Amino acid sequence: MKKFFLLAFASAFAMYANAQMLKAESVESEYIAYPSIASSTEDVDNQYIPWGYCIDNIQYSIGVNEECTMSAAILINRDDMKDYKNAEIAGIRIGLANTSKSVSVFMKTGNADNISFELPDVVKKNVGNKGMGFHDIIFDSPQKVTDNYLIIGYTATGTNNIGYDGGTTHPDGCYVCLNGEWGNLYENASTNGWGSSCIQLLLSGDDLPEREMKMEKILTKNVEQNKNFVLTGIVTNMTRTPVSNYQLSYSVNNGKTFTQTIECNIEAMQADTFNLEMQEPLKKIGSNAIMVKIDYVNGEEDSDISNNVIVHSINCIEEGCYYKRNMVLEESTSVYCGYCPKGIVVMRSLKERFPDRFIGIAIHSSSMGSDPMVVYDYDDNINNVYDSNGLPNCIMNRLSEYQGDPMLIELDLDEILDKFELADGNIWFKSVSDLVDDKINVSVNAKFAKNNDRADYRIAFVLLENQVESDIPQLNYFSGGGSDGGMGGFENLPNNVYMPFDDVARGIWDFEGIGGSLPETIVKKEVYGYETTLDLKGKSAIYQNKDNLEVVAMIIDFYTGEIVNAAKAKLNSSTGFESIENNDVYAVAEDGRINVYGRYDKIEVFNLNGMNVANEGLENGIYIARITVGNNVLVRKVIVR
Repeated sequence: MKKFFLLAFASAFAMYANAQMLKAESVESEYIAYPSIASSTEDVDNQYIPWGYCIDNIQYSIGVNEECTMSAAILINRDDMKDYKNAEIAGIRIGLANTSKSVSVFMKTGNADNISFELPDVVKKNVGNKGMGFHDIIFDSPQKVTDNYLIIGYTATGTNNIGYDGGTTHPDGCYVCLNGEWGNLYENASTNGWGSSCIQLLLSGDDLPEREMKMEKILTKNVEQNKNFVLTGIVTNMTRTPVSNYQLSYSVNNGKTFTQTIECNIEAMQADTFNLEMQEPLKKIGSNAIMVKIDYVNGEEDSDISNNVIVHSINCIEEGCYYKRNMVLEESTSVYCGYCPKGIVVMRSLKERFPDRFIGIAIHSSSMGSDPMVVYDYDDNINNVYDSNGLPNCIMNRLSEYQGDPMLIELDLDEILDKFELADGNIWFKSVSDLVDDKINVSVNAKFAKNNDRADYRIAFVLLENQVESDIPQLNYFSGGGSDGGMGGFENLPNNVYMPFDDVARGIWDFEGIGGSLPETIVKKEVYGYETTLDLKGKSAIYQNKDNLEVVAMIIDFYTGEIVNAAKAKLNSSTGFESIENNDVYAVAEDGRINVYGRYDKIEVFNLNGMNVANEGLENGIYIARITVGNNVLVRKVIVR
């Protein structure tokens, strides 16, 4: 997913050189993010070796939220090019985050004493208009790699069109220019995880390195103390020679070094996601420094060791306090709302993509007419939470910064799951009775990661029903496509759709949580039980088929109003199992399929459209592996390359 960042340039930028590095004043800026559809890759030629600080992925868009002419550039240190001294520079690859006009690329060279943006262009090429994505701009005449420093970049006119990759932020990979003034976005990019500018050299020639891999990034952020875990990261093959295996070495907190050989099939200029089975669990709570290094490629030493090492900080959570946070999307909808099929499509997609961390609740609204599925007290209370009116509308875990159009929330969900990976508390069902005399007995357990002697946590319950039939059809403005385009199949359905509705809220006990359901004094890791009876008649809650009923339990922080964590169970179930994150099971893409290592019972594979696909002959892309381990379901995102 790509984000837009609004930059307000506040002062003039001075750019100058010292003995080693091109420098610029940091940009003083304010920014705001707007989600957008991820860009595609366009005219890219794999015969060249790209060299730069970015990966081939456009995640962030930099601009001033209006059309203007901006430039972006990177500085390449001469020492970084020593293994390519016999290569030719065929051109420049650029990644545009939006359609752009009057695009041109440039290259400047200089030594340590005079490297500056004031230098004349050694090469400049105008290429006209270019679409969103990556583009290879080939010079009319190739240039030789020399002992000089290089500045390469592009100038383009557009709106929020400077692409950043969301990977590792390099100090020399973040130069921008507005109104003729250059500045360095490194501090902003590093703080906000923007990565580096999507700019690369395109190298060619016969005498290029045969074994050159680059350590890109480590993905693992949090692990539990004294629990075995798998360290996940990304490397890139920087040559035209396929890689069948590579050896990694790693150490924790400057301790004992371990090695592991990764069997793979990485084509030229492709990335690979690795999984290191850590030999020892982490014991020190808090930050732990993990060093990972590429030792050998195809059995021989790597040609360039300067980009082989990464030191990454992993947060070790105290044993027994590691709780994955489930995300609850409360969505207001109506059968009379022609745009509300958007919410239906989003709910279906997210349930398939994140079955173990996503809970959807469809709250039917009375604002557009007498919807037969409305729950009036839930409808009234959720409307008081929203910052704006209109349907469809939704909010994630009652976090004020994540509300609005369901499709925009879906685009943000990877970011939300990453940002809110861990929860302060956990909740799970001990038992849920059958429906007897319109009553359901529920029993839950909860525990917390921190001591708190002035807490006001409360437990709330929501009754859901799936496959609900309505005498009133769903209004569908997406019928026939037209100006509103495709919408998860609704474009092929009529203007009025008779359909079963899922995740329909039938009642809530209570919106802000049940007072006294959890104690005021919380002792971390202590288990707190709570039992109650959900009286459907007392709430005037209706239902059609008790076999389609589910109960959601939520921990509400009464002080903030946020949903701390949640769980869901069917009627007449007894589990007693606390939801867990199993770090001993991991999924790896190999030869067009996803293999699971560790003990498991079942694997299902889904594409990003939420479709269950056969686990063989998978095309390149991102897939979701749903792994069943006993009574638990684990979800892993896997990149097939």
